[in-house]
Amino acid sequence: MASERVVLGVVPRDRLSMFPRCLEALYAHTNGLFRVVLVAGGVDNATRQQLESLQTQHDNLTVVLLDRLLEQAAVRNLVLRHVHERVCVLLENDTLVQPNWLPPLLECMREERAAVVAPLLLDFWEGTIHTAGGRSRSDSRTAP
Repeated sequence: MASERVVLGVVPRDRLSMFPRCLEALYAHTNGLFRVVLVAGGVDNATRQQLESLQTQHDNLTVVLLDRLLEQAAVRNLVLRHVHERVCVLLENDTLVQPNWLPPLLECMREERAAVVAPLLLDFWEGTIHTAGGRSRSDSRTAP
């Protein structure tokens, strides 16, 4: 990752108020060249102000705020409109990354020659696994 710029796309899941904590963890625990694109709709005024303030503090943060809530796929597609780099990692806004989280994920992507990889996601509040594994495939006629 040292020479390759990565886009970290942050999209809403449940608690919109988690956006600032998610961003704090991203900036504290992500090294190397990266940009953050955050897209959200329907956030309350306090969260909106926090996100706009964070955008002024970080020159590699793009915040796109909409007046209404959107479905997950629509929000992810809006993030992808802002991506010009080869690698984009999509995270939900309640993801609190830990130190050294990104290099192993990118290494796995390279080793497996994968178009999509995802970390193990733990539900912090419940202490259980939220997402683990899974498969994603593309139609071989459209795959790069």
